[in-house]
Amino acid sequence: MKASGTAACLGALAMLAGSVKAGEIWLEAESFQSLGGWLVDQQSFGQMGSAYIMAHGIGVPVADATTTLTVPADGTWQVWVRTRDWTAPWQRGTPAGRFQILVNGQALPGVLGTNGADWDWQKAGAVDLKQGTVPLALHDLTGFDGRCDAVYLTTDPDSRPPKDGDALAAFRRRVAGTVLQDDPKVYDLAVAGGGIAGMCVALAAARTGSQVILLQDRSVLGGNNSSEIRVPMGGLLDKPPYPNLGRVVHEISPIAGGPGIHPTSYYEDTRKENVFRTDPRCQLVLNARVIGVERDEKEPGRIAAYIVRDVFTGKETRIRAKLFADCTGDAVIARMLGAEVMYGRESRGTYQESLAPKEADNQVMGMSVMWRSRQDAAPVPFPDIDWGIEFTEERCYYARAGDWEWETGQYRNQADETEYIRDYGLMTIYGNWSYLKNHAKRRAEWAKDEIFWVSPLGGKRESYRVVGDYVLTQNDIENNVVYPDATGSVTWNIDLHFPDPIHAELFKEPFRSCAYHRNLLKPYPVPYRCLYAKDVPNLFLAGRDISVSHIAFGPVRVMRTLGVLGEVVGMAASICRRHDADPRDVYTTYLDELKTMMTQGVPYGPTYHAGGFGSYYDGYHFKDTGHLQVSPNTDPRIESEPSIKRRVEALGLEHLKDRDGGKPTTGSGTRGLDRFLDGWIDANPTNTTTVAKGDDGKPLPGWTYRGSLPPTDWPSLIGDHVWEAIGPVPTLVTTIRDLKPGTVYDITVLFIGIDPEKKEMKWGIDAGFDPEKLAPFTVGSNGVKPTGNVTDTGTGIQLLAPVGQQTADAKGEIRVYLNTSNYGPGSRTRYDGLGYKTFPKP
Repeated sequence: MKASGTAACLGALAMLAGSVKAGEIWLEAESFQSLGGWLVDQQSFGQMGSAYIMAHGIGVPVADATTTLTVPADGTWQVWVRTRDWTAPWQRGTPAGRFQILVNGQALPGVLGTNGADWDWQKAGAVDLKQGTVPLALHDLTGFDGRCDAVYLTTDPDSRPPKDGDALAAFRRRVAGTVLQDDPKVYDLAVAGGGIAGMCVALAAARTGSQVILLQDRSVLGGNNSSEIRVPMGGLLDKPPYPNLGRVVHEISPIAGGPGIHPTSYYEDTRKENVFRTDPRCQLVLNARVIGVERDEKEPGRIAAYIVRDVFTGKETRIRAKLFADCTGDAVIARMLGAEVMYGRESRGTYQESLAPKEADNQVMGMSVMWRSRQDAAPVPFPDIDWGIEFTEERCYYARAGDWEWETGQYRNQADETEYIRDYGLMTIYGNWSYLKNHAKRRAEWAKDEIFWVSPLGGKRESYRVVGDYVLTQNDIENNVVYPDATGSVTWNIDLHFPDPIHAELFKEPFRSCAYHRNLLKPYPVPYRCLYAKDVPNLFLAGRDISVSHIAFGPVRVMRTLGVLGEVVGMAASICRRHDADPRDVYTTYLDELKTMMTQGVPYGPTYHAGGFGSYYDGYHFKDTGHLQVSPNTDPRIESEPSIKRRVEALGLEHLKDRDGGKPTTGSGTRGLDRFLDGWIDANPTNTTTVAKGDDGKPLPGWTYRGSLPPTDWPSLIGDHVWEAIGPVPTLVTTIRDLKPGTVYDITVLFIGIDPEKKEMKWGIDAGFDPEKLAPFTVGSNGVKPTGNVTDTGTGIQLLAPVGQQTADAKGEIRVYLNTSNYGPGSRTRYDGLGYKTFPKP
């Protein structure tokens, strides 16, 4: 599978019409060749079994959605449409979202979207069709969010698809010819949900060595911070105890923005997507909805695969992985697996939280449907609507915008009643605006105003939270109780939303909120144990579903904070990959390794066209020949092709290999000492770990990860990271990955010894492929140097020494073990990394 932008990704748009037998035609509305002014809504997928398209015109009919269907035989075809009257729950007025079906440009008689509150099949009419291709369109009549899930044509006058549930799902699969396909790859981590947290999980895991797939059920990334919803990112970055956390959040955060609603460009949807084009280890798949999970056959408590449906085509794919992350916001994955979840407000006694209610209830912070208006030069009409709840002078709001406070669904289920909650927000926006424009005492003030943007999606604030090995509470945060597994820090205040009490007196169901704020005095680091499900051994949590109480959720829920925690999850996933471990094992066994990674932070993404830095090289570049290397190895074309030779000689430049006698001597040219390196493994915590353990099972101390040192302190090392040892220490292991299984490789180790007093003494490193049989590579600062590539750094001596040959295993991996052979006071060894090349040399 390949990533795409607004196009579907789990296969090409191949099934615009499905025809299983001569008398049936199935059309997914999302798969129409042109959606015109209709847009895809997937937020209620879990309840209605599909995405659908919606005519979101803010009171102005939108352009037709059009497609071409293939008619298999002449006949009279009955045309059915799955739709609903979304305003029916309020039992007032004319259905708002009316539309028609056009066949061959002619409207069928049925006015659709008038069939009641439930999703069901409504007959558009019957039409005589000839075998061949026929144009079909959805024609909006109102601009008020008419909706269509699918169109079904049949020659059987008695045939009607099932209404909903499993029966409809089975019918849909049969008539559309859906066959579950396998993605051939087994990923290290499969992430469901492409909001800020999910993006950070995926990128952090990929940049620390994991093979990742990110599945997002929208055409854009960013969740609430996308241009579709437009919520600003809250919280601070770069705070203790791990100030290097937040690099990925910085990278994907829009440059402009802040409170309020801004133009589409401010949210930088394309930039968020482009970040994923920089790392081949992370596969981004847009418009892909997880509709099911498969359990591990040997251990049913574990998840083995996601079942994913392409939102546009309906194609289904099995995505297998070793680890999974639920970043869906509604805990979709965790709930499918039966994990323990929390919803609503816990009682005061549950966690002894002073801000909790006396009795537990299902009240949550609601969904915001945001909107903006503007003033034009001339009066702008708006329909005088008669549907939805009725507004009066006492019940209207003289407002020109709706932000966080236009909030609905506080007493409903945010996961299972998503469509209703969002629709209630839309209905109140339209109803209130219609009253202001057409009936209010101050309507003259609003004559030139028009609503120019209403979010078609609800911005969810709170839903299900999953129980992890620890549930974070108000007391932990407010009293700054820091646990040993502390990770990224919370900096937002305790921010709790409630229905505005006066508003709640006027409306049976409120749609405006207020907030309570209590500032924190210092950053609070969230325990790692809140970031995985206690009931599902291989399921990470990131985003709004992490393991916190309702009160603790108030400050944790903002996007920068959740992004930082997503980075932690991504790094933990790579630790699990290296050790074939589960999320819980990171806490019980590999916590020090996670701390080291959090100290360093997620590596930055690759630099585009770095400009030739860090290697011993010179050469020429002619546009018609490409690059022609001279040093360290001369491209034979320079001598064999007269035209190239003439051009090179005409420039008359001195070459490095002629100047240096073919060998670099100092500085960053060290990498050029090995002329045929296939790759370099930097000595960072992602690649290198301590394997020796004490009686308590924890890694023994000895090696110290120094990270990036000043150039004056390590003038000729290659990598960006270094491990330092003083005296004999436990063994390190560096794993070289992604090699060709069964291929023999030559391995080279780079280290530097520091002798502050420059006295005669020996220092060095022992290396090999068996931890019990390591060969010493030792240098003496008295000038006794072994055969090999050696550089005097001024403060010590650097050695690039061959370890030997080793065959890559079936996984394409080679492990190299290292320890030190230091002698004398003050001596230090620094390990910089490993180089490898195929053997024998090409």
